[in-house]
Amino acid sequence: MTQSDTAARTRWTIYTLLFAIAAGGIAARILSVEGASGNTPFLSANDRSRWSTIRSLGDHGTFVLDAVILRPNGKFDKDWHSIDLVRHVGHDGEEHYYSSKPPLLTVLFTGEYLAVRTLTGATLEEKPFYVGRIMLLLTNLALFGLIVLLVALAAEDYGRTDAGRIFVVAA
Repeated sequence: MTQSDTAARTRWTIYTLLFAIAAGGIAARILSVEGASGNTPFLSANDRSRWSTIRSLGDHGTFVLDAVILRPNGKFDKDWHSIDLVRHVGHDGEEHYYSSKPPLLTVLFTGEYLAVRTLTGATLEEKPFYVGRIMLLLTNLALFGLIVLLVALAAEDYGRTDAGRIFVVAA
């Protein structure tokens, strides 16, 4: 084994340790987040608007949020209601609530939600912490790992010194 092979192996060990530390921090944050009511892990109106849409699409097959954000008595469910809503006339001629957020991210997450629901049997309505956290861990850690890997590969290709390569990956 040459000196350059040993240096490369050492760098990749450091990259792996850096990823593990950062991923642990990300996972800890995801697992500790709790909304103001304590009943969901969704913090803001933005969060609730998106997650309500994911739940509505996954459980009811529609962008209409009425069944998710309104209780049977017609009052808003504080755990799912959001100010990030619009009200439009639907296909049935009645006004309904919709998220004001762009739909691409929620549609992508709905596919993940359906997979998690199918594999675990858990729904966002019944187990919002369990399902939401699984989805966030799968998405965030997988994408973060991909980003770190791509940055490490670029640092290996374009870096000139060990310290510079490690600094780029650490940053």
